[in-house]
Amino acid sequence: LVLHAVSVPGVQLPHANLRGVTLTECDLRATNLAHAQLERAVLRKSVLQESDLREANLQGADLFKANLADADLRGASLTSSFLKQANLRGAD
Repeated sequence: LVLHAVSVPGVQLPHANLRGVTLTECDLRATNLAHAQLERAVLRKSVLQESDLREANLQGADLFKANLADADLRGASLTSSFLKQANLRGAD
C-alpha cells in the first residue's frame, strides 16, 4: 500500500497489520494505532500528533520529519527506526 498526502485524522486502526506500507506526508493525527504492526513502514513527513501508538511495532520504520508530538508511544518498539528530524515533543 502506497499513499501520499492523504488526510484521515482520527481513524481507528488498532491491531492493524501495516507492515511495509508507505504513507508519506499523510495526516493521521489522533489515529488509534495501538498494537499495530508497522515494521519497515515509511511514514516520512506524516502527522501522527496525539496518536495512540501504544505497544505498536515500529521496528525499522522510516519516520523522517514525522510529527509525533504528544503521541502515546508507551511500550512501542522503535528499534532501528529512522527518527531524524522527527518531532517527539510531549510524546510518552
